Amino acid sequence: MNITLTRSELTTLLEMVSLGNWLINSYRPANELLANYEDAEQILLRQAYKVGLRDVVMYDKNLARFFPTNKMEDTLQPFIDAYDDDNFWTLLITRLAQRDIIAEAGGIEAYVSLDREERFKQLLEREAHYEQLACDVGLAALKFVESNAKDDSLLETDMPK
Repeated sequence: MNITLTRSELTTLLEMVSLGNWLINSYRPANELLANYEDAEQILLRQAYKVGLRDVVMYDKNLARFFPTNKMEDTLQPFIDAYDDDNFWTLLITRLAQRDIIAEAGGIEAYVSLDREERFKQLLEREAHYEQLACDVGLAALKFVESNAKDDSLLETDMPK
């Protein structure tokens, strides 16, 4: 298969693939990387290097691999930072809301037995509360309180998806 791209289009595609590979593999240990995504990125990095896009791609002879340059990483970092920030707040708000609703219902079993629409309504209302709190004061409102009670906390794995 042949695809004809301008240098600008290849750079954009490479940025998208690098971001996708980052999303998929950045949290994995080196021995658990999903190779098909790493390989796809290497194909595009190699092609970009071949056509002279040395401002975005470099080759490491010792590792026999292509890598994004610092310039390219600097271009991608704002996207990663924005994603991380949004993901952090979204997950925090949702999990705090779920925790509260489960506690108010009397536990996970009681929560799951609630009508699906009622659970969703309660979740949206509680999320709105935490979202407003996050907007108003950010992390300053977040406090962890130690407790000896075993049923005081819910593990992430206890949270319904």
